[in-house]
Amino acid sequence: MSSTIQDAAQMVTYKTGEAEFSVYAVPGQVEKWRRDHNIPIVDVVESFDIYEVPGGGHTGLMGRPPKHVLERAFNTTNENEI
Repeated sequence: MSSTIQDAAQMVTYKTGEAEFSVYAVPGQVEKWRRDHNIPIVDVVESFDIYEVPGGGHTGLMGRPPKHVLERAFNTTNENEI
């Protein structure tokens, strides 16, 4: 089975004052969810893993943020809540 660009996950980014976080979503589902919050978030998010580029921005190696960074940005380290 071959994969096309349409099958690729969509990156969704959230910026705070000092960091930029990303999750991967099912293509096209984010727009639907923004119009209809009755759509379960599990049908929208490809993975509940949270990523960041240290120092923010779109360049650099993306990795998993340390728990203290999540706590400072979201007041929790629970990725399901974030």
